[in-house]
Order: sequence, then C-alpha cells, then structure tokens
Amino acid sequence: MERTLDQIVLAVRVQALRKELPGVLGEFWPEACLYAAGMDVSSGTPNPLLRLRVPDIEKGEAFVFEALSSRQVPVARLRWRICQP
Repeated sequence: MERTLDQIVLAVRVQALRKELPGVLGEFWPEACLYAAGMDVSSGTPNPLLRLRVPDIEKGEAFVFEALSSRQVPVARLRWRICQP
C-alpha cells in the first residue's frame, strides 16, 4: 500500500516527537505547560511549516499530552482557530 505525502509527514513528525520529547522532559521538568496546538503545522495558519489537517495534528499531539500526563505536568491547551480552505 502506497502512503500519501501527508501520511509520511505525519509519521516523521510523530517519530521526531517520540525521539526528542522524553529527553527534553528528562532535562527540564516543567511545573506546567501552555501548549499551542497545531500553530506551526496547520494548513490554516499563516506560513505553516507543514500543511497538516486537524485530525492529523491531533494524532501527533496525543503523544505530547501522554508524555506530560505521565510526568503529572498540568497542561492548558490553546487551539489555533483553523480556517480550512
């Protein structure tokens, strides 16, 4: 089965989060996290680094919330108002 470019980008993004986030949280133990969900990757934001759709962003960000939750770090999530074309 051939994967689409979106699927490949999402897989690489999640893989990078899984590789880097535990080390960051191991070095820096935040008291809380203010998380701006999807602001850098959404197709609806100005000049996105990636052009992911909302369901794809939520899949990737689930790992972030799991990692913070497992360390009992409270998270406030800001959600960018996404205007889809």
